[in-house]
Amino acid sequence: MDLQRWTGWRGHSVSVSAPVWSARTAGWATDGVLVYVDDAKAHYERARAGGATILSPLEDDEYGSKYRAEDLEGHRWMFTQRS
Repeated sequence: MDLQRWTGWRGHSVSVSAPVWSARTAGWATDGVLVYVDDAKAHYERARAGGATILSPLEDDEYGSKYRAEDLEGHRWMFTQRS
């Protein structure tokens, strides 16, 4: 196990002796990131052309356009454009 140390914004430190996993090595994703973009369609096409792992295709609903992708570590990202 690796000893992990974090220092908070107030200067306090926390040390934890625990295994460190990415979403890919753990086998599941525990969270995701929501990113607002100006042009979801162009962003989606660029990501797809670049070889991104697309989890859901670009879709439109009453709130705007969005799609989901996964990075190399298995973290989930949702890119959305407000309508």
